[in-house]
Amino acid sequence: MQTESERAYALAALTCVDAIVIFSEVRLTTEIRTLRPDVYVKACDYTLATLDPGEHTALEEAARASSSCRSCPASARRSSSQKSRPPVGSDAIPSR
Repeated sequence: MQTESERAYALAALTCVDAIVIFSEVRLTTEIRTLRPDVYVKACDYTLATLDPGEHTALEEAARASSSCRSCPASARRSSSQKSRPPVGSDAIPSR
């Protein structure tokens, strides 16, 4: 298992990544509204239906501000926040 710093370092090495944000807050509504990300990644155990309503609203606002912000099906099947948990089912977040 990699630490969050190691994961951030690996992701930051990708040329398509502009920034990595490591956070300790439970909700990222303020960060989403401030940064208006083109890509927002959550673990496979989240869907648009189970996402925090404040974060969901902030993501919708970001999508209106950027034509490239959208939901994508998850490809990984493990939650990084629950490392000992077995792979989750095939629920994917539907594209908008």
